[in-house]
Amino acid sequence: MNRTRPQAPLRLIYFALITSTFIYAGIVWSLSRAWTPAGTLEQELQQPIILILMVLSMATFAFSFSLGAWMNAETPERQRLRIVVRWAIIESVTIYALMAAFIARDWRLFAIGWVLTLVGFVLAPPPGREA
Repeated sequence: MNRTRPQAPLRLIYFALITSTFIYAGIVWSLSRAWTPAGTLEQELQQPIILILMVLSMATFAFSFSLGAWMNAETPERQRLRIVVRWAIIESVTIYALMAAFIARDWRLFAIGWVLTLVGFVLAPPPGREA
């Protein structure tokens, strides 16, 4: 019995992950109103821990798109797994940026990672038909 699975679960996961990034943005927005950045964005990015987090976020973003090279996706189930793993990895870019924003108390650091995450989701939409 080989039935086609509905597309709805993948789309639900996709939009739930995107929604979570907007929740993070809301948290940063509500907390950052009381924050005063210590310096320019360039100065913030020169702090070792902030630099590490931002480099990790960019490396994680790049890694999410290299999954096809090492994650075998011969079956539809494996294709769905690869898609969901890619989305989870893309979403983690926002977590790195959230950590950087909290450490530096600077919302601009979050914005960098959040935009990168949203670009990642645009580049990796749910398939047109079930994988």
